[in-house]
Amino acid sequence: MELLRKKIADLEQSLKEEVERNTNLEQYTRRENLRFNNIKENEDEDCKEVVHNIIERDLGIDTSGIRFHAVHRVGKRNINRCRPIIARFVCREDRAQVWLKRGKIKKSRVYTDAYTTEDYARAIQTRRGQTTPQMGHLD
Repeated sequence: MELLRKKIADLEQSLKEEVERNTNLEQYTRRENLRFNNIKENEDEDCKEVVHNIIERDLGIDTSGIRFHAVHRVGKRNINRCRPIIARFVCREDRAQVWLKRGKIKKSRVYTDAYTTEDYARAIQTRRGQTTPQMGHLD
């Protein structure tokens, strides 16, 4: 019986280590992402254009050279809240430039309560207590 307990404890430890490795790998894949929060959602919006406009108009950054792998809303549509927009930058330097000027979005005339955050893996959000009950994503 003791041998089985030891084996279970070893397997639980191995599982814990693999979950941590998986979380780290997931987070590594998210390093080019930024999350734009509290951006009003429109029915036929082009999220890429919305983000380009925010970066250009509100952050004062020339977007002519900025490219994205993908830009889209995340989570289920909910009439009571705006789904965040995730922007995955092609160039990490572009992402860094936007990240450095992220505070300027608070002065936006169009998006009065918008803000930008990094895109964290769900396990990291949960660990930090930053998940929202409705969507399970960082606010």
